[in-house]
Amino acid sequence: SYLMLWSINDLPELNDEYATNEFVPGIILIGSDGSNTAYGIDTRSKETLFIAAPFETLALDNVERIGSTIEEFLWRIRERQD
Repeated sequence: SYLMLWSINDLPELNDEYATNEFVPGIILIGSDGSNTAYGIDTRSKETLFIAAPFETLALDNVERIGSTIEEFLWRIRERQD
């Protein structure tokens, strides 16, 4: 499994480049699998929700919730690759 988390200093610039406010409002992208999958945090709810979404079709309809804790998020990423 591969997870590339972006530097906190790079988050604003990278989220601007991927136009997250336009395509997935309320989502903050935090990294990727080094390929087509973006990972992020859904800020639209009071609960912390980690998400996965394809870069190619970045849209709220394509967001998959994959965890509510960092442990669950990391476990689900591992499971996605198995």
